[in-house]
Amino acid sequence: VVGPFLGGFLLTYFNFYILLVVVILVLILGIFPLLKIKEEKIRYGVSLNDVFRKENYNNSPRYLIQGFRYLVTGVFWPIFIFYIVKEYFSLGLIFSGASIFSYSIIWLLSDKMDKVDKKLFSDFSGMLHGIVNFIKVFVNTFSQVFFVTILSLVTFGVSEISNNAIAFDQANKTKVMGFFVFREIILATARITLLLIIFFSGLDLIASLKLSFIVLGITSIFQKFLSW
Repeated sequence: VVGPFLGGFLLTYFNFYILLVVVILVLILGIFPLLKIKEEKIRYGVSLNDVFRKENYNNSPRYLIQGFRYLVTGVFWPIFIFYIVKEYFSLGLIFSGASIFSYSIIWLLSDKMDKVDKKLFSDFSGMLHGIVNFIKVFVNTFSQVFFVTILSLVTFGVSEISNNAIAFDQANKTKVMGFFVFREIILATARITLLLIIFFSGLDLIASLKLSFIVLGITSIFQKFLSW
C-alpha cells in the first residue's frame, strides 16, 4: 500500500537512481526471511497433453478478460493518470490512498464471497468493473482520478478473488500444473491481443489508452455471455 507513495516521493524529491537503489536494497533484505523457511522439494511433471486437455478450456474467456484487466489496470490506467496529474508524487499518493480504501472494502466483502456462487460474483463484479472502465474515458481531474481509482481497485480486487477461486476449483478437477500453464498462456494471449489492437488502431497515446478502457469495458460487461 505504501509502495506507490514512497516511489512517488523518492522520484519527486530525489531521483530515479535513488529509487532504484532503495528497491534493490529492499529486494536483498527480502531474501533473508525466505532463507528461514523450510523448503520442501516437490517434483512436478507436465506434458502438452496435460496443458491442452479439453477440461482446461472451460472458463477460457473469463481468463482472457482477466488478462485484459491485468494490462489495463496495472499499466495503462497509471499511464493515463500520470498524463492528468503530471506528478510522480501525486500519482503515488492516489494509488496508495485509493488502495487503503479499496482493500478495506475488499476485506469486508471477502467473507461473503465464500457464501455465494463464485461465477455469479465474478460476473457481477466484472460487469461493475466494465462500467468503471467506461467512466475512465471521461476522467480529467485529480478528484475524479482518485474516486475512479478506488472504484477500479475494488471491482478489480473482488473480480480477482472470485476468478482465482474459480481457477483453483477447476485445477483440482484436472492436471494441476497443466491447467495453470494453460491459464498463463491464455493470460499472455490476452495481453498480446490488447497490445495488438492498440498498436494497429493508429491512435495517439491518450486515445489508444481510452480504447483499451472501452475494450475492457465491453468484454467485462458481457463476461457472463462470453464465458462457458
